Amino acid sequence: MSAFDLFLQFLTLFQIYFVELRKLHQLLIEPISEWLPDNPEERVVFIPQGDLFFVPFPALQDESETHLIEQHTILTASSIQV
Repeated sequence: MSAFDLFLQFLTLFQIYFVELRKLHQLLIEPISEWLPDNPEERVVFIPQGDLFFVPFPALQDESETHLIEQHTILTASSIQV
């Protein structure tokens, strides 16, 4: 495999990755977007469960390719403790 073929393969995977980030944003963030703060300094805390631990929440992109971390201060916690 040539360097050019590897580069094309990388570009394809890169494009797929960003498409998937947009899909995850549509699925996970858009339904709750009305409850997210308007002030980007306010914290948004995600407490993922199961496979959601693998979701890179700050990297999720909306339809305008803006990352979630650009709009909100994102924190991820492993659990809620009482």
